[in-house]
Amino acid sequence: MQNKKPTEKSGFISKLNPMPDPADTTISTLEYETNMKAYTIVEKLAEIEHNQWIFWSSNILRDLDEQISLIVSLSQILELEQGDAFKKSPHYRQVRKLIDKHNERDKRWESLRCSYKQLPDEEKERNRIWAKKAYDAIK
Repeated sequence: MQNKKPTEKSGFISKLNPMPDPADTTISTLEYETNMKAYTIVEKLAEIEHNQWIFWSSNILRDLDEQISLIVSLSQILELEQGDAFKKSPHYRQVRKLIDKHNERDKRWESLRCSYKQLPDEEKERNRIWAKKAYDAIK
């Protein structure tokens, strides 16, 4: 039997979308809202999911910080060597765009590095989507 690489059409990649469709869970809204045990389990799983994200995002940002520092250092070297020519190049604009994107992500993620209880409701719901998927897998 041949192993086929997953494709967008196979649905595998779309199922890994970090912003899943809330309707894409099999736990019924009624079960979640009326069954206290289901609600409690899903909330605990959502909290665990959030804690896992904090761990993951902290590691990612640490790695990205190192990479951005290297890019900045290399850009400074090029700027010293090439002067205004480098500042006028598309590479300089790409570097600035990359640094700005990293800083925006860092700021956005920093606001989410808090306890699950302190998250805005919209963010809690994103964690619940994944928690409901886990709940469905084990119930």
